[in-house]
Amino acid sequence: MFHSAALEKDEFTVLAALDADSLIEGSSGAKEMWKTWTYLKNSGRGSPELALSDLRIFQRPLGLSPNCEIWALSPSNASVAKAITNFSTLIAKVGQPKRAIPRPERNPSSVVIWVRTGDVIVLLGADLERTSEVSRGWQAIINSNGRPLEQAHLIKIPHHGSHDAHDQAMWNNLLVPYPIAGLTPFKQGNINLPRNSDRARIASLTSQAWLTRDNATARPKRCPRPVTKTIKEATRRFERLSINPGRVTFRCHSTQPVRWTVDAPSPAIQL
Repeated sequence: MFHSAALEKDEFTVLAALDADSLIEGSSGAKEMWKTWTYLKNSGRGSPELALSDLRIFQRPLGLSPNCEIWALSPSNASVAKAITNFSTLIAKVGQPKRAIPRPERNPSSVVIWVRTGDVIVLLGADLERTSEVSRGWQAIINSNGRPLEQAHLIKIPHHGSHDAHDQAMWNNLLVPYPIAGLTPFKQGNINLPRNSDRARIASLTSQAWLTRDNATARPKRCPRPVTKTIKEATRRFERLSINPGRVTFRCHSTQPVRWTVDAPSPAIQL
């Protein structure tokens, strides 16, 4: 198991420990991370290994076929340093009241993965977004001299297809022209990703693009009004969760990266 190198720093460890010990409910994910670490330790599996830019995290032994290797392309050193600064500002000082850790709006320290099996290359874009800094985000990966240079045939679109995650230089440098693509949706309040403009952009850049579920047309079953009222009074917020998040499965032979079969049962759709 691997996790972002930013989560190994003392600042995040302290933050996660304080959040896990707090009775204040939040949705930042720090408490879940602490519970995961505790479970791994108690189960004897040890601590997760670190993922950092330009790091090969797996290679199939020589002589076995097909050859396979997996690389972490992010987070960059600058992204880790920025995360440490952000974590430290969230730790309550002595004498200050405890407060819920806010849910992050961005994830610049997420782990982008590059996978090669035989002749097939896949890029898993995580939640990495575009930045104006060459040392962070997609620009850091593009400008790196330590990453594999071969272009990917399939991409998991980053950050639910959001415009903030689109970097044309990434498409030009890291992917073959018109790759196969898959992405997952996101919905919270009035935010519904990918937007129509995102869908059009992604469709124009790919030979096929598949969405695991179309939240734009989904109509969740409404609860009776008294039930909804009771839930709102008893919780800070609530969301209706789909029992069928959808899936898309891509398959091809390790020697034929241009011949893909796609299994996308409903509610998955093609853009």
